[in-house]
Amino acid sequence: MEKFTERKKSPLGAVQTFFKGDVSTLLALFGMIALFGVLSPYFLTVKNMMSIGSYASIQGTMAAGLTCCMLLGGMDVSQFSLAGLCGIFMGLMYEAGVNEWLIIPMTLLVGVLVGCINATIVAKLKISPMIATMGMQFVVRGFCYIITGGSGRNQYYCYAV
Repeated sequence: MEKFTERKKSPLGAVQTFFKGDVSTLLALFGMIALFGVLSPYFLTVKNMMSIGSYASIQGTMAAGLTCCMLLGGMDVSQFSLAGLCGIFMGLMYEAGVNEWLIIPMTLLVGVLVGCINATIVAKLKISPMIATMGMQFVVRGFCYIITGGSGRNQYYCYAV
């Protein structure tokens, strides 16, 4: 039988441990911010930082909902397309002159209705959540293209984001 010998510790052990976890991700983030700040005079402006923060908060909120869904064993890939549909719906209702206090509940109702359709497909038809929500993503995205005439950016864009 062979004897196990103790491994020699590397003089870079502490450095390697430092760069293994979340710290390396933060360092990469700060490195990218510095790089983009040097490459573009517009990147580190207050307007751009406000814009990034605004979009990141929306994406982060939706990611938190997806995290809960994943913790319960599901997967919903249709949520971002549904957010776009709800934004377009909200813009259409606003342009039609619907009372602002009715627009939000009506938009939430559209989101809940599509969510109930997803849930019915998964629970009653026993289709995998990934497949069901991916199909719903294509259906919802198709509705968005039909409503907007196929344009990616239009007058409803500000509502959809």
